[in-house]
Amino acid sequence: MMRAPRWQIARDTEKQRFRLNGYRVLLTRARAGLVLFVPRGEADDPTRSPDEMDACADALIAAGCAELTQN
Repeated sequence: MMRAPRWQIARDTEKQRFRLNGYRVLLTRARAGLVLFVPRGEADDPTRSPDEMDACADALIAAGCAELTQN
């Protein structure tokens, strides 16, 4: 959960399952042409840790997402 100025960890297992299911629904309802944007991490921004952003991008690529590159 995001509560300014940083992320909050949802400790209640029911809330965690609800959030996870929300992402599952979004990703399984996707149609051709969907783009998932993972921003670059920013060391000065506690909500965008470079390690977390890289891990998220790596997980999406490992799950079969194609990485878009600039020409």
